[in-house]
Amino acid sequence: MKRKYKKKMPEGQLTSRVFTSESCFFEFLPKELDEGDEHQPLGLFSQKPVHEILGIQPADFPPSSQLAPNEVRDHFNRLIKIMREHQFSYEMQEDLPLELAYNYLVTDFLYRSEQVLPKTVVSHVTGCDGWCPTCFQVEYCRVKDGIWSTEDLQRLRRAL
Repeated sequence: MKRKYKKKMPEGQLTSRVFTSESCFFEFLPKELDEGDEHQPLGLFSQKPVHEILGIQPADFPPSSQLAPNEVRDHFNRLIKIMREHQFSYEMQEDLPLELAYNYLVTDFLYRSEQVLPKTVVSHVTGCDGWCPTCFQVEYCRVKDGIWSTEDLQRLRRAL
């Protein structure tokens, strides 16, 4: 039987916050930690491709062009469920078309290298790398409106 460490920390205390180009990690300590689950700095965790962290084969999630519309929805929902089970929170633009979101996940996100983090950490998957001119979801993003003028954004997108 595992012994519980009795920490004198309030449940849910934020212990660290890390931003990467595609995700934001927040780590909270639970009320009690299992032995061997001690808090470690986030930089000490190994990295793996997301599909390995999720325990899936990318071939099981083909691009939307190879699926019927109802299959895209089914595959998307199955992938989001698996992501949630592994502490990945899907938080892309609400009005992003399903096919665009699904294709980003299966052609880009699944192949990204991410840290293998403890169960107390949630990775927020936004699809945003902070550079609007090359963003696949810029047409659906309201955040860019406070950063870029329409003219400047269009000019840069044409130049790239």
